[in-house]
Amino acid sequence: MATWIVRGGSRRGLYEEGFLQSCTIGIFFGADWDLTNVDDGTLRRNIHQFYVRVLADEGKSFPSSSVKGTVTKFLNQVILFRDVIQPGDTVIMPRKATGGRMVAVGTVEGDYEHWEEEFYPHRRSVRWLEESVPKEQTGLDWYASDQRTVFKIGD
Repeated sequence: MATWIVRGGSRRGLYEEGFLQSCTIGIFFGADWDLTNVDDGTLRRNIHQFYVRVLADEGKSFPSSSVKGTVTKFLNQVILFRDVIQPGDTVIMPRKATGGRMVAVGTVEGDYEHWEEEFYPHRRSVRWLEESVPKEQTGLDWYASDQRTVFKIGD
């Protein structure tokens, strides 16, 4: 079984409590549609279109290589969340709401699900084992500098 870091959304941890209460973990990355049967190419195109639209709405223009890099980074994390994380894997959610001093630790219990009407619509059910473990006890202090939302710890 693998161990994953899955951040609980937003810089201030606004959704962490909701994930704990719903016994889930979730992601967004600009894709709010059901990804159950979406192939990777279609997913890449849709995420690319979303970010180009967001940047245009913000009045920003980035070189297409920057958008492509962002899309690739986000796409890879969506695929990890949807396809690679498995029931039985351990998930660690850093608790930004605690100033990053605590983490929640759980076991993934279900496959990818799409939740309609949710800001983080891509979900996996989790049995939370501990909701407030001091991060020092996990031996994973290094992850704090990693900016990815979803990543595997170790090989």
